[in-house]
This record gives sequence, C-alpha cells and structure tokens, in this order.
Amino acid sequence: MRDVLKRSDIERARQELDARRTAMLKRHEAEIAALDASREEIELLGRLAEAFARKFPRPVAAPRPPARAPEIAVQRQAAPTTAPPARAAAKPRERAPVSGPAFKIFSRAVAESSF
Repeated sequence: MRDVLKRSDIERARQELDARRTAMLKRHEAEIAALDASREEIELLGRLAEAFARKFPRPVAAPRPPARAPEIAVQRQAAPTTAPPARAAAKPRERAPVSGPAFKIFSRAVAESSF
C-alpha cells in the first residue's frame, strides 16, 4: 500500500522545523552572550593590568654584561693501537669530563659557571 503525503503532514513538519530553529537560535543567543561577557572580562583585566603597570612601574635594572658560554672540557679518544701508550703523571683536572645525557652535562656546566 502506498503512503499518501497529506497537506497536514507538510504543515506538521514545517512547525517542527520552526520549533527546532527557535530553540537553536535561543541557544546561540545564550552562547553569544556568554562569549561577550568573557570578552568584556578580558578587556577589563587588560585595562587593570595597564593601570597597575603605570601606577607601579618596574625599576630599570642596570644592564648586565653578556654572559660567556661555559667552557666544557672534551676528551677525544685516540684510535686503538696494539700497545697501550705509556702514561704520564696524571694531572688533577679542574673540571669533570663531559659524559652522560645532555641535560646532566648542561646542568654541570651551569653549576660550574659563574652565572
């Protein structure tokens, strides 16, 4: 049996779409109002921060000399030979040799420098 589309079916669908559209517009209106309120709060915060910065300016610090890069002792290994070379008297090192993960090397260099 064939379904027959009646004028009342079309009208009911139109009313349902109108109701959904109205509900959607109300939700959007509420979301836009919330976004506008957030924007106003952010703008107020910016104005307050500017007023605070004008009222309590930061003191100008004396310029610091440019920092030197820390010197890191690097050992190079010679190619292996058949006989080990004779060892000279070992001199005490001022710094530990570079070894280990990069962060540890960097941390050691920073700790030994005069920052």
